[in-house]
Amino acid sequence: MKLLVGLLACLALLVGCGGDSTFTPKEVIDKTPLTSGTKIVSETRAAISTPTVAESLTTAINKAQPVPKTVIVAMQETTTPTPRVVESDLRATPSLGSSTPCEVLTGDNKDKCQDMVKNATDLGDITVDLCASFSGVAKDMCEEMVKTGTDSQHGSGNSPGMSDQCAELSGDNKIRCEKEIANDPIFGGSGSNYVKNYDPNNIPKIAKFNFSELDKLGRMSKFRSVTGHDFSFNTSEYDIAGTSCRSMKHYMIPVGAPRKNALVHVTPHTFEWMSIKFFAPADGVIGDVIHSQSHGEPEQQFTIESAEYPGYYFGFYHVKLDPNLRGGSPVKAGQQVGTLGNEESYAEISVEARVNSRQIHLLSFLQAATDEVFEEYKARGVNSVLDVIITREERDANPIACDRNSEAGWFEGSYKYKASEAFMTWAFESSDNWVFFD
Repeated sequence: MKLLVGLLACLALLVGCGGDSTFTPKEVIDKTPLTSGTKIVSETRAAISTPTVAESLTTAINKAQPVPKTVIVAMQETTTPTPRVVESDLRATPSLGSSTPCEVLTGDNKDKCQDMVKNATDLGDITVDLCASFSGVAKDMCEEMVKTGTDSQHGSGNSPGMSDQCAELSGDNKIRCEKEIANDPIFGGSGSNYVKNYDPNNIPKIAKFNFSELDKLGRMSKFRSVTGHDFSFNTSEYDIAGTSCRSMKHYMIPVGAPRKNALVHVTPHTFEWMSIKFFAPADGVIGDVIHSQSHGEPEQQFTIESAEYPGYYFGFYHVKLDPNLRGGSPVKAGQQVGTLGNEESYAEISVEARVNSRQIHLLSFLQAATDEVFEEYKARGVNSVLDVIITREERDANPIACDRNSEAGWFEGSYKYKASEAFMTWAFESSDNWVFFD
């Protein structure tokens, strides 16, 4: 597996020559476009030169004339009047396989850079910390690129990557498929571990601790509800035509929020939502970290892979990750990993079993919870796991369309797509979509 020296040069471009990250809010950002950092790596074969050259090249880039920043923009929002999640958005970046990363240089430095791009060397021979000159978000991105180039199936264009799923499609359907893959950089194979012999009737009880503070949460959306937007990509239930969509994760609205859709905008919070804590449900490892900004607050999206059951992942969204944690950090069940990212977002949790690079199974959190964890929900009126699940058969029999021309897959009738007051009221208020704790 190889990486081009151009990836570090390109990374310098992403964050500006000083290595500082800049987040610029955008009024509506739906999902990650095709040129996300993950996709860049997945489409690129590369190599990094000797430590000395790599260091001098980075230094040369930093000393080059000012270059307009390509700003990393990522923002998530909670739907009002219906729950909304706006995923991360990384603007277009130069291809690492071209000479573009070298354009900021001049003279001998530019020539050396272009030579490095053309002449690849084995990454395994490099022992220096290639990301030492970066910090913060830039360093995280750099380390993720290096890691991806050495041990992920995305490091080579010949490896079985997620984009292969769209090969059999054509025209608009292929374009939409590729967009969906880019918009969901975490789920569907970005990790190296997969579940062996997945049995939907024998799901291991991997969640030994609740993921958040239930005392501060007033309701839970049902698995396969029409809350937020379609969340089913890379599962057997994904409908590329957008005629039958579903949200295969749980939203949790804080206590004190009104049950009436019309009152959402005018009701003040009864406590500080950003005080809500999140915990590791199991012993595991932090991964798939995406830095973003929402409502003026920096936050993260990430997963925790179970150490006991490799291939099972818990997905966290709109969370301020503990600053002592980063991708690769080990965590223990019950350990606090962060707090809610901003005052406008809801708590969310997803559970995924990765079968291979092309197939996943999304589960309700309670399907993977121990009896002890389930007792916390039972005390709030949940008598059975099935209380929080809309079955596939039910959802298929009562299909809700979504907009496949949008990157998020907004539900038809939501304020984002063919808005209907009746639909928005039903989606936010009805027990068809929610289990109420308060």
